[in-house]
Amino acid sequence: MPITNIHRRLGRWAEIFEGQFNWPAAPATSVRLSFPPWPVTTDPPNEAEIRKELQLLKRYKSPGPDDLPPALFKDGGDFLTKEFTTLLTNVWELKSVPTSWNESIVVPLF
Repeated sequence: MPITNIHRRLGRWAEIFEGQFNWPAAPATSVRLSFPPWPVTTDPPNEAEIRKELQLLKRYKSPGPDDLPPALFKDGGDFLTKEFTTLLTNVWELKSVPTSWNESIVVPLF
């Protein structure tokens, strides 16, 4: 039989969802996991790291808001790697990312 009163209908939905989402807490078990130390550095990226990441770029992806294709960065060679190292070291040391780096292009596909 349908519930026509809005307050009774909302109350019924509350009952249904309370049963769905109020599960008893999981028992607390003491589990010790051990992982090897993960070497993390807080130094700015070096040329070798930047060169490695540039080579991982996919050549035929669309360019970003700067209209520069990934192939340009991938094929930029030592000159571009050194320039990127200088740029990223400055950003790292200043602890300030340029606001234009927050821009992206999103194309919805329907």
